[in-house]
Amino acid sequence: MPRNARAQALRTPPIRMSRTPQSKPPSGGEPLPADGGALRSRPLAQLAQLAAGLPSLPDAEKQAQPSPARAASTPWARALRGKLVIARDARGRGGKTVTCVRGIEAAPALLEALAKELRHELGTGVRVEQGVLIVQGALSVRVAACLEQRGAARIVLGN
Repeated sequence: MPRNARAQALRTPPIRMSRTPQSKPPSGGEPLPADGGALRSRPLAQLAQLAAGLPSLPDAEKQAQPSPARAASTPWARALRGKLVIARDARGRGGKTVTCVRGIEAAPALLEALAKELRHELGTGVRVEQGVLIVQGALSVRVAACLEQRGAARIVLGN
């Protein structure tokens, strides 16, 4: 076989690409239904029926919001009902600033539980020293917001 013939036999014909896109049926091989693709499979139809039975969004939001009476019945409400004084302090701490919360009238176990919740919420160290919450850092405003969420009514921000 001559060289040119072999090369010509191995050469594939050129691929011609058209500029107009070809319409392909969906992945199942069947064309789309005329009604715009309504739910045809059984599980999806059942899901649509279940979704129709769900409550509307505004009703669900009303149920999700806690009532003010419920917030007052939390264990923190009694402990936080007095005047709370939130002040920054750096004395005797090697120059490190801390935020002190005074005026919480609660048992030591409840104070420790509150310190643990604030620790997680603020992302900083919180401990109890002689009935006073000590928060590491100058976080007066954030501590006040956290205590307001738990039902504290009278909060005084010190220095």
